[in-house]
Amino acid sequence: MFLKLTDDQKKLVDEISALSGISKDVIREVWEMTLIRWIEQVAANPKGMNHLEIPFVGQLGIRYVGDTIESSGALSTNVDVFTDLLPSFRKLIGDTVDEGPSVVIDLLKKKIDNAVLTLSSD
Repeated sequence: MFLKLTDDQKKLVDEISALSGISKDVIREVWEMTLIRWIEQVAANPKGMNHLEIPFVGQLGIRYVGDTIESSGALSTNVDVFTDLLPSFRKLIGDTVDEGPSVVIDLLKKKIDNAVLTLSSD
């Protein structure tokens, strides 16, 4: 199943692929499977609060409220949305704002160093 990506989402997949060396198709598949997992959670508990885990970021709480019919006749879905960010993500945001892009550069350097170590040990 291929879901439509916006231009910004396509750019994100392209950038992740370029930085990681992982195929765009694999990255897209991971996002699609994550979406499917989240929808399964909502389907299993359609009227309750569903806590969707976003790795490294936190949780997104989703509660289905109901549907409404717009004046155009289109069906619109209403949901309540709550966020709960991990303290580590909040700290990363603060560090990035306080220290600038060097935080992101340090993260990328660590990823590259780990990849080089993994390649050299194989």
